[in-house]
Amino acid sequence: MKKLKKYEKTYLAAALDSEGWMSWSISPSRHKYPQIQFCNTNLDFVKKVANLLDSTNFSERNRKGSLGKKTCYCVSLNKGKEVLNLLKQIEPYLIVKKERANLLLSILRKRFKNGKKK
Repeated sequence: MKKLKKYEKTYLAAALDSEGWMSWSISPSRHKYPQIQFCNTNLDFVKKVANLLDSTNFSERNRKGSLGKKTCYCVSLNKGKEVLNLLKQIEPYLIVKKERANLLLSILRKRFKNGKKK
């Protein structure tokens, strides 16, 4: 991930605070990995976030059986170093999810101490 400009950091922090989530996910093979995801029904918003993140991990969710429901678009980061890099850059600008970001950061810093995965 590229080094973000201040306006990009604040935009992504606001997007994560309002339309995003972060957690640990578990793969079918029981591998745990960090994940940050931004979802919204506005495709232009999600494309802008994807562009800022240099992410191609883009998905579309149609809500089956829900008459009148809009399609939800999502972009996600699910590689440890990408999540670590993003959180290090936007953490000072987070408000709502600052505590959770700091928890995830502390875990990821231990995992990638000295640039190497433990």
